[in-house]
Amino acid sequence: MKSAKQLSFMVFVLLMFVASQFAMTASSRLVTPKPAITGNQAIIVIRHGDDLSNKEWLHSLKDQTTSWKSIAPLWPQYSENPKIFNKFIPENQTHKSVTVQATVGHGLSPIGESQAKRLKEILSTILSQATTDHLGPFEPVTRAITINPSIEDATANPFDTIYPFLQKDPTFTSKSTVDNANLLLVNNQTSRTVFPLYPITLSTPSTATPQLIVADELQKMINDDTLLPSDGGSTLLCWDGESLWGREKIDYVDKLNSNNNGPRRVFNPNSILAQLANQTLSNQMAKDENYNDFYPQKGSIIYIFTKRAGTPSGTNPQQKYNMTIYSSFTPLTDGLGVLTWRGTWNSDNGDRTVNSVVTGLGQMPIQK
Repeated sequence: MKSAKQLSFMVFVLLMFVASQFAMTASSRLVTPKPAITGNQAIIVIRHGDDLSNKEWLHSLKDQTTSWKSIAPLWPQYSENPKIFNKFIPENQTHKSVTVQATVGHGLSPIGESQAKRLKEILSTILSQATTDHLGPFEPVTRAITINPSIEDATANPFDTIYPFLQKDPTFTSKSTVDNANLLLVNNQTSRTVFPLYPITLSTPSTATPQLIVADELQKMINDDTLLPSDGGSTLLCWDGESLWGREKIDYVDKLNSNNNGPRRVFNPNSILAQLANQTLSNQMAKDENYNDFYPQKGSIIYIFTKRAGTPSGTNPQQKYNMTIYSSFTPLTDGLGVLTWRGTWNSDNGDRTVNSVVTGLGQMPIQK
């Protein structure tokens, strides 16, 4: 039988062990980082930033602006710094750098470069601070899809617009590995042969047979519902106006407001935005009176699409997304403005009626 002294010593050892475990647990709690922002997976769609004029663009083939040299010092090559792995679609090859064709150049104007810088600085904040009324918060970006700028005659503007963000965003760069090639570069120079799986029908079509305007490989991703990554993050999709909205242009005449007169792109039901916005909202976007609310001005409007909670019986299966818009209104003294919430269209509430964009508090509607 153990003596009282031995028992006391054993109790003391046991108490010390329990105390040490408690201290280690408390310490681990102190050093455990805060969990990442969690929210809705989103497809974030933007048009590339403001362009150079033709004369400025010719000059850009020889040189770059000072600010862009600090972003891409090896231009026309964009190297991995920090690590960004690229997958070329449809080639399906992984690369460690992107080299822009000499005939393409760097096409963003100083305003476009500022828009690219702004995206780098505030996109993640917009996503994480969006309220539930705006269908947020949204998951951080772990995948980017844009036009492959290394193919001859392809525009580099969409890639340039998101490159500063891709370089610096900690979530995006940390998710970039050989197994998770999260920058997808799509060949936009091929002919269009793939039709939308769920075509949109406009109540007042502008043309009898709308053109196919979305690159085949991107259209396949829309059809297959594979735009979002499998890691739970969001996708940043940057493209040109031709595929986002439409190629055809008209000289629009507004009989009630001459300030609206001028060339306009015709809304194409096969466009990227039409397919993501769904049948009901696309018909509102196509209306002449709503053009200034929805048209993708260069670098100044962000569309955020989130999956609906469910597909009610009898609903077109294409109607898979809700939409939130942020924009900076124009005309602007500095050409940039402040990205502000403009409106949210939530199909989950059962209300399919969409009248117009809802302006943010104290803000003006989006201007032409």
